[in-house]
Amino acid sequence: MVRTARVVLEGYPHHITQRGNYRQKVFESPKDMEIYLGFIKEYAEEYDLKVLAYCLMSNHVHFIVLPKDKESISAVFNRAHFRYSQYNNKRKKIRGHLWQGRFYSCFIEDSESYLKQAIRYVERNPVRAKMVKKAWDWKWSSAAEHIGKGESALKIRKIDEYTGVRERQWKKVLEEEDNKYFTEEIRKVTNSCRALGDGDFIAKMENKLQVLLRVLPTGRPPRKKSNKKAK
Repeated sequence: MVRTARVVLEGYPHHITQRGNYRQKVFESPKDMEIYLGFIKEYAEEYDLKVLAYCLMSNHVHFIVLPKDKESISAVFNRAHFRYSQYNNKRKKIRGHLWQGRFYSCFIEDSESYLKQAIRYVERNPVRAKMVKKAWDWKWSSAAEHIGKGESALKIRKIDEYTGVRERQWKKVLEEEDNKYFTEEIRKVTNSCRALGDGDFIAKMENKLQVLLRVLPTGRPPRKKSNKKAK
């Protein structure tokens, strides 16, 4: 899928994801994850990037963030991932790339519906991977904090502040089956660095930004039928 230039809009939530190079593990212990979150916290505070949700898996990460300006997302993740790569290579006494290129991202329609589904998608990652049965049992995500069970290293805001869903209700949201269409859509638009939202929102943003945000079908266009009669 063609990857476009990254579009960052201040004031809009964004989905961020990045994998290990060749899908290798980037975290091998709880200590690794703690150190990584420490770097994210440090730079998120420095560049005023609000983390709304996150999930760390062994070979990739997911975040939903709200940037103050166009530079804050790149500033936070480029610096944090560089620092973590240095830590990892020094610990293993190796050289080379830990992360698979630059991170992927998409901005999300600023509505409770789309943001709720995006956060739910991120926090249910360990459930889809069959690591846990309940999303909040995975220690390395914001799910437990969002249902009122403890506090994560990043001190995430309460879920009702930006989705309108209270902690008790959020637990029920996390127990619902995945929406296959939404799962495919958020992956598709994130991997191509575009936008997540309904048709009206996408059209509005395309007109405002003068860039193509729709993901077009791949392959050759169908051949047009000729009106000429065969001789």
